[in-house]
Amino acid sequence: MDSKKRTVLRTIRVPLEIDRVIQLDASVKGISENVLLNLILRRYVESYRYEEKIGVIVLPKVAFRNILENSDESIIEKIARDQGREDPKEMIRFSGNEINLDSFLKFLSQLSRYNNWFSYEHSMIGNEHIIILHHDMGARWSKFMGGYLSEAVQNLFGVAIQVEEQNSYVSLRFTLWNNIQNSNVL
Repeated sequence: MDSKKRTVLRTIRVPLEIDRVIQLDASVKGISENVLLNLILRRYVESYRYEEKIGVIVLPKVAFRNILENSDESIIEKIARDQGREDPKEMIRFSGNEINLDSFLKFLSQLSRYNNWFSYEHSMIGNEHIIILHHDMGARWSKFMGGYLSEAVQNLFGVAIQVEEQNSYVSLRFTLWNNIQNSNVL
């Protein structure tokens, strides 16, 4: 049996008020309580346990958008590049993964799924990777993401990257050769 499909039966006790919320939310989402609990546990395993250790804060989207709109664009870009130079590498390694294309794409997936930074699409033409990041946070968020992820790609893989920043999306294009894509590069 494939190890990814193996499961363990575990019995837990939960307070009645938590059980009621689980039942209600599962019903509203049209999924079983078991599926909802597995989604919650997966989010903990893939995100929350690291966020607790590195000090992530949660902020309403409208408040964050207001901060961005009232901040100097050059400062946003500087912070993005400074953070992009180190954060992705640190986060990938912190989660126990080697630095390679697969772990970078998993990092993007987690930023999308758990941190709500963007939704994204990844495609390839030959060895060229095209990543489109969609969001509703405005031009300054695009500026941040473009700087952050271009610096990340350059630092992780040592390759040039083309970035296009628009009001509601960022496009990243870079080429990785086969020996870089699937191997530990750092």
